[in-house]
This record gives sequence, structure tokens and C-alpha cells, in this order.
Amino acid sequence: MRGIAEDCYCRDLHGNNSETSKPVSRRLQVVKSGDRVLAQAIHVSELSIALRVLCADDGLRLDNTYGVIRYKDAGVSPGTALHTIARSGTYLVCEVLTVSTPCILRPWPETPHQVASVNR
Repeated sequence: MRGIAEDCYCRDLHGNNSETSKPVSRRLQVVKSGDRVLAQAIHVSELSIALRVLCADDGLRLDNTYGVIRYKDAGVSPGTALHTIARSGTYLVCEVLTVSTPCILRPWPETPHQVASVNR
């Protein structure tokens, strides 16, 4: 999981290198535990989903803020692959569990698996 998260900090959605020099405290100061956020999946593996956090309830855009949904936090039964929850490019409404680097997220309890695919 750590390798995926570190890779997210170095690449944007198009695989280009992104700016990572901003202090973590500045990137995360607008999010707190319990917040509902909109996030876009950027990498789905067997253990976690790495996401780019796009905005919070009040409509603030969050730049360079990333989150991760771990298998155990996703609320799915054992043996269910995380790719059934999201694929790369999918938008998810998530709850912030822990503000860290990256934020630990889980799908929003009231809409656990509602997703919208990005058409490119």
C-alpha cells in the first residue's frame, strides 16, 4: 500500500510528474475525520484503492490531496475484489477516517457502492 500511495504523490491522473513540494499540513488542513469528500480512483489493486481527493462538502477544491481505501475499511465481504467497487477514473463519495499522508477513506456509508464512471 505504501508504494502505491508514494506513486500517487509523484504522478497525476495522466501519469505525469506532479508537484509534491507543498507541506503536508497545508494540503490536508481543509479535511478532517468524518468529512464527506468526492474522490477519483487513480489506482486499484488487490489490497487498496488510491484516490485523488477532489472536493469536500463545502465545495472546496483540494489540490494535491490523496487518499486510500484499504480492503478492510471498504465494508465489503472477504473475497470481494476492490475492483468491483471502483476502477481507475471512477468517482466515489467517501468518508475521511484518518487525516494522514495519504488520508484513509472509506466509501460513504449511505451510498457504499454508487459510482460514476468517467467517459473519456
